[in-house]
Formats: sequence, C-alpha cells, structure tokens
Amino acid sequence: MPDPVSPGLLVSALLLALAALAPAAWARRHGRDEARRLDELLQAETARRQAAEHALDEAHARFAGLFELLPELLVLSTGEEGRLIDMNHNWTSLLGYRRDESLGRSGDDFGLWGSPDEARGIRAELRAGGTVSKRPVTLRRSDGVAVEALLSARPLQIGARSYIITAYRDITAELAATRRLTESETRFAAIFNSAPCALSLTRMSDRGHVDANPAWEQLFGLDRSAVRNRSAIELGLWVDLAEQRAVYARLAGKEHIVQREVQLHRPGRQGIATCLISGRLLNVDGEECALWSVVDITELRRIQRDIEELNRTLEQRVAERTAELSSALDALRHTQEELIRNDKMAALGSLVAGIAHELNTPIGNSVTIATTLAAHARELGEQHAAGRLRRSDFDSHLEATREATGLLMRSLSRAEELVRSFKQVAVDQTSEQRRRFELGGFLHEMAITLSPMFKNGPYLLEIAPLDPVDMDSYPGALGQIFTNLLSNALLHAFDGRPRGRIRVIPRQLEPGWVEICFDDDGNGIPAANLRRIFDPFFTTRLGKGGSGLGLHIVYNLATRLLGGRIDVSSAPGQGSRFVLSLPCTAPASPPDDSRQLRAASQDALNFEDIGPII
Repeated sequence: MPDPVSPGLLVSALLLALAALAPAAWARRHGRDEARRLDELLQAETARRQAAEHALDEAHARFAGLFELLPELLVLSTGEEGRLIDMNHNWTSLLGYRRDESLGRSGDDFGLWGSPDEARGIRAELRAGGTVSKRPVTLRRSDGVAVEALLSARPLQIGARSYIITAYRDITAELAATRRLTESETRFAAIFNSAPCALSLTRMSDRGHVDANPAWEQLFGLDRSAVRNRSAIELGLWVDLAEQRAVYARLAGKEHIVQREVQLHRPGRQGIATCLISGRLLNVDGEECALWSVVDITELRRIQRDIEELNRTLEQRVAERTAELSSALDALRHTQEELIRNDKMAALGSLVAGIAHELNTPIGNSVTIATTLAAHARELGEQHAAGRLRRSDFDSHLEATREATGLLMRSLSRAEELVRSFKQVAVDQTSEQRRRFELGGFLHEMAITLSPMFKNGPYLLEIAPLDPVDMDSYPGALGQIFTNLLSNALLHAFDGRPRGRIRVIPRQLEPGWVEICFDDDGNGIPAANLRRIFDPFFTTRLGKGGSGLGLHIVYNLATRLLGGRIDVSSAPGQGSRFVLSLPCTAPASPPDDSRQLRAASQDALNFEDIGPII
C-alpha cells in the first residue's frame, strides 16, 4: 500500500497550479498592472511556501535524526491494521528482521508477539484513545529467541489517518541480572541459615543487628527475632568494649577481620565463651553492613591448656615410665636367659641320659665278661692246685678266654667311641671355642651322640656322605642347631605318627659356603605358623613340653654367630625342610647379642671335670 500523501504537499501543488494559470486570465481582463500585482502576490506566496517547506524539511530532519538516534526501538504503524510504516535501525539489531522485508506487514504476519492476545488488547486500548506506558511484553526474534521488553505507545493523528508510534526498550539483560541477583540472594540466605558456624549481619551506621542464623541463636541462647535492630552493646555480648570499637574501626577502614580471638558473653546461657570472629563489609540494599562469623573455641582452649599441663609433666612421666620399662626389660631379659639356660640344661640332661643308657650295654657286657673270666680263672687255679687240671680243660679255658676278650674289647671300644664323641660334643656345646674341624666328621660325631634318641624307636636318622670340607667356625653352635632341629622334628613333626625319617644332606656350595638340609616326612607346618616359626616363645605345644625358644635360638646362632642364614619350607602333611647355609669361615667377631645368647650355656655341665668314665 503506498504511503499517505501529506496535506502540506497538497496545498503546495494547488498553489503551483494557480500560479501557472493566473497571469493569462488577468492580462486579458485588467491589463498589465493587475497582472504585475498578481505576479508580485504570487511571488510572495511562493516565498512563504518555500519558507514553510524549508521549516518542514528541518522539522522532518530533526524528527528523523531523533528517530534513528534513540537507543530504544521506535516503530510507526497504522492504527487499524497495525501495518509497519517505518522503524529505526534497532529493528534489525533487536529482532533480527530486515527492514525491507518488514515494511507493509503487521507483527502478526511473522509471529512477532509472544502473546498475540496481549498485542490485540494493547491495540484496542490505543484505538480507544488511551496510551500504554512501560508495559512488559515478550517479542520473538527471527531465530525464535524470546526478547523481554518494556512497551510504550500512543496514537498519532495525521490528517484523516490514524497512526501508532511505539517504543520498545530491551530489558532481557536486566531481567536476567535481576533473576541472578534473586538466585544469589536465595543462595546466600540458604547458606546463611544452614551454615554450621554462627553468622550475623549488623549495620555499620548504628551497629544494630539485621539478622542472625540458627547457629548464632544456639551459641548465644537468643532468638533472632529478639535481636534485630539491637546492637551487641545493648545485648551485652562483648566483654571488652574497647575490643569491639577496635574491630569496627578496622572494618570502617576497609580491612577484613580474620580469626580474631575475643571473649564474648552468652546472654541466654551461662559463662563467657572464647571465640574466633571474622568480619567483612557487605552492601545490603544500598546500606553498608558487616557480616560476622563466630566460632566457639572454648573447649579447644580448655583442651590446649590440659595438653600444656600434661606437657609440663611429660618429662617426669617419661622418666618414670622409662624406669618401669627398663626394669621390665631387665626382668624379661633375665627370664629369657633363664629359659634359654633351662632349655640348654634340659637338652644336655637328655643327652647325658641317652649316652648313659647307651653306655650301659657295652659296659654291662664288659662287666659280665670280666666276671665270667674271673670265675673261670679261679676255677682253673683250684683245679691246678688240686692236681686235677687236664689239658683239655686248659685248652677249653684258653678258647673261652680268647672269645671273651674279643667280646670285651668290642664292648669297650664301643663305650670308648661313645664317650669320646659325647665328650667332644659336650665340650663344644658348653663353650664358645672357635676351632677348625671337618664337617663330615663333626656330623658323624653328632649322629653317634644323638643316636640314643632314635635307638629302639620308629624314627630313623640318615646322614648323607660328604666329601671332606674344612670349617673354621663354632662347632658348639652348629651342634646346638643340629640338636634343636632334630629335637623339634621328634617333638612336632612326628607327633601322632607311627614312623618317620629325618635326612641330613650336607653339600658344598660355591667356594667358601656349605649347605645342610634337614628334611623330614612328618606333619608339616601350617601356613599361618610358618612366618612366625622363628619368633621367640612361639610354640604350638605350650604346656606340653614346648618352650618356644628352640627355633629362635637356631635362627640367632645361624644368622649372627655363624654368619649364615636359615630358611624353612613346608606344607601340611608333606613334611618340612630347614636349609642352613653357612660360610666355611665364620665372621671374625660375632655380634654382642650372639655372645649373650650363648652365655646362658656356659654354666652347663663341663665334662672336662668329670674325669674318665671307665
């Protein structure tokens, strides 16, 4: 639809038409003078018309400039249909539509209004002669995004035509900021009210309370509604008023208060609380306020005082406790030494009993043979004195004597071997003497000495042969290891078994090292006990003959005095294996605790003092 014609333009056109026709008519009627006056009149009218047009052009230019420069979106539309006549540059930037595609169309044609019914209601108000001011509306951009705006509109009459001039101010960002502010205030209120520490808000102007959270109410025993608009001085919170003035002065100087320790009364409760306060300035609804946090550390300070008091007496209590522990340690060490000594004495006693029992046979045989020989000799002497000695009797006596002396020599040789082996083993086990010895011969002597433990029993001891290996070590410690491992096997490995076998397998390792394996086919060791087997006083036969020190002594002698190591492997029902690895030359100076460990055996029997047995 073409733009409406301005009334001013119609007047101008009419005047120009009259100016073109008037001179000829007047010339014919009135002559030249009249024509000249008319010409002057027309020239004056033309000048006035040109001045009016110039003023109109200037007004139009001012309106156009204002129309384009305003930050709001301005739209000129028809009053009836609402078709768009003109709009300023904000039309495209705000709504995304091009100007050329929008002219001549109404907002309903491209879905401009978020609520078409609301748009029709606004147009009805304007047609009735009313105006609309700052009405919140929702517009739709060309991309479908909603735009929140404030609409102001008024009707405009130009000639016979009605128009509507509308201004839109974009408030999308303002509404978003308002929503964010509201959300922030909601979050602040939620945090403020649910915080576990006491929080309060006071005005800087009169120091009156604006609000307090439930934790603050709990701490001071006051209801938040009862403290609003009342200062801390009115409530009697501060013990030291000078402290309060100093704190507020620092806040007024734009400083933050961080963890300052103060004394505060608790009006709704008894006593004075020691608190840490923190404060900072906030602007609340245009008013300067202080946000306070209060942490009650009364109990913490009491505990600290108790700790300080304990620390003051700590040195004395440590000294007393150290003396008690030292006394207990000495008693424990003495008890351990006694147990080790008793264990050694029991082992030696068992060894002596076994050897004594073993010696009974050859010595008894020798006594019997000697007694028989003495009786035969006495009988032969009597026969000779009576003259009844016959040659056959003498020959028979000689033959019996030869047989008896042979048996006597074998019995005495066996006794001598037992005594010699036992004597060397006993001397080694009751001293710390270091000497050179051959390993195979030493193991053979140990087997002879310990043979009574296996004689006439269901258990066998086998020692594998070994090429000569010279040792420079402590045979007593090695013998004790040998004895303890065999005793441990007899006590634990074969418990409840009708038979069993122990094999001792020595072998040469790399130069300077030997290995001795003690294998048995007994019950084995549970996995739970395997890692504790060398611990002192660990035994599965407590009260049944087990002291729990045998394998602990073995471990200490092997790793410390002899400078080697001992390992164990076992599985229930599959026997056990102890592997002793030793250097052929023991360390030059054993650790002190090894000497203390062996000192317990120095008071045992000294077989050098016994003298000859036979």
